[in-house]
Formats: sequence, structure tokens, C-alpha cells
Amino acid sequence: MSSKFKPKKSHSEAEDFTRGLSAKLIAQNKPQTKPKLSKMDARYWRERLFKRTGNDWHVQIAFAGEQKRFPLRTPNKDSAAGIARDIYISLHKAGWGETEKRFKPWTNTTQTITSPTVGQFISAVETYGGIKPRTLKIYTRKFRRLVAAVAKIDGDRSRYDRKEGSVVWREKVDVVQLSEITPNAIRKWKLDYVEAKSGNAIKKHRAETTAQSILRNTRSLFSKTVLRRIAEANLDLKLPEPLPLNGVEIGKQVNHRYTSSIDAEQLAQDANAELPKQDLELFKIFLLAFGVGLRRGEIDTLTWPQFNWSKNQLNIEITSYGALKTDSSFAA
Repeated sequence: MSSKFKPKKSHSEAEDFTRGLSAKLIAQNKPQTKPKLSKMDARYWRERLFKRTGNDWHVQIAFAGEQKRFPLRTPNKDSAAGIARDIYISLHKAGWGETEKRFKPWTNTTQTITSPTVGQFISAVETYGGIKPRTLKIYTRKFRRLVAAVAKIDGDRSRYDRKEGSVVWREKVDVVQLSEITPNAIRKWKLDYVEAKSGNAIKKHRAETTAQSILRNTRSLFSKTVLRRIAEANLDLKLPEPLPLNGVEIGKQVNHRYTSSIDAEQLAQDANAELPKQDLELFKIFLLAFGVGLRRGEIDTLTWPQFNWSKNQLNIEITSYGALKTDSSFAA
């Protein structure tokens, strides 16, 4: 992915226009130097906290060639930052064993779950699976949708409510026994889901796309790597045999080639006329996405050192605030 601001002759006029605007705008916002914080300072860890499910903070810490996640069990960011600092200090003083005994005491004894529910399985994947939080959120949402369909759990529009509605719906889904989500039940759901749209070619195409997406994301939760990580933890999770996706054919991936109907030049001109007056930060986001081609996550975690001012160049790389989507995302 190219992210140079200097326009090339092969670019369209719209691209040239937005790249020129982005260079001028960013040049006006010179980077402000921030004091470099020590890892012994809680403020260093405050900027590295993240949430997975619920309101409690988590932190990922690397030490001696290993990297592990610690649930900090507090919704207070300052308290969580202090605990993260204490974990880091403990690692240097006592190593992984003693630190995990102190800060993850629940891992010291083996827990056995003989007949896990969907919720218990998701919790195990969240804790031990090692999947990126943003990716995991997508996977679990698709899996719960599949479970609800197979178990015939009805849900009206209230399940999309971020507060009470979604919580009630998830609770209904999470108590379903994992053993009920069998390969045969999933095959039947897929067939019925797609065939229900057979009278309309466009709707059937969309249904096939949705079904494949749900199954592909669900399969990732049951990958060999994720299950191995769970098995290596102090958790004896008795998974059903066969596993839900065993032998289920997802099908050939549907073609998603995109045909643009957007007038790119007009869009750039409209953004230039409206956004700087309404919301300058939103205009910057527009330039980075439309003119430079950055993804949402890359924009959210962008840092000043990634700007190479002498070359009019923006480097896409891993920072302390986030990783890249794939290895191929590295670019300059």
C-alpha cells in the first residue's frame, strides 16, 4: 500500500487534489514532543491498556521472550495503570512464575469444565486464545448469531441495543450447551438460510456471502492454535466430539469485487469545502483515509514519528499503540 503524499503522474486528479490538501494540512500541525516515560512509571502503562469484554482494563506485557495478557480487574484506568506497572516490576524481580501466582492467582489450579456452554467456551477463548481483541469481537459476534439461529433463539431489534437489550440476548445465547451446536445442525441452518432467498438472485447471493462469513469466522474460534493454547492453560475444557464445524463445507468464497459509483473528485471538493469549517479532526481523518488509503485502525493509532517530513512520506508500521492487520500492511 503506497502512502506517499507526493502525487504521481499516474494518479487521478481527485487523488492529486486530496494528497496536496493532506500535505498542506499536516504541515500546519507540527509534532509536539512529549516526555519519554519510563516503564516504571504508571503513566507509561496508562496509554497501553485496553478492554476486551465488560468494563475492566487489560494489559499485554512482554518479558524474556514471552508476551502474556493480564486482566487487571478494575474499570479505573489510573488504578489499572498502577497494577500494570507493578506487574512489570515483578517480572524483572521474580520472573513469570511468581508474577502470575500473584497477579493471576486463578491460573494456579486446574479448572475442569465437563460440559461447557457457549459462554464458557467464548470466555476461554478470550482468556487464553491469543486473538486480537478487535478480531475476537467480530468472531464472537458471528458465532453467537450462528448459535442463536441453530438454537432458535428469537431476537428483535432490541438485541442491537448496546445496553440492556444486547446483554439479555447474549445471556440467552451463552447458556446454550456447546454440544447442541452440531455439524448437522449447522449444515441444516446454512441450507435453510440460503434457500429462503432462492426466489431472488441478489438476495440469495447476499445470503451465501453472509453464511460463509459466519461460518468462516466461527471456524477461527476452533482453530488448532486457539484450542492448543486453551489446552496448555490450567483449564480442562471438555469440548464436544465432533466439534461444531467438523466436516461442514463453507463453500467457494463468493466474489466481492467492488464497482465504484462515487464521483471521487466531487467528494474531495465537497469535503474540502465543508469539513475544515465543521470539524477539522474529521477532515484529517478523511484525508488520511481517502487521500492516503489508511485503514480505520491505522488512523486511530497513527503517531507523529511515522511522518517522514523530509520525504513527504508516511510510514505504516507497528507502534506501541497497535499492530498492523497483516504482515503485508507494512508500507512507506
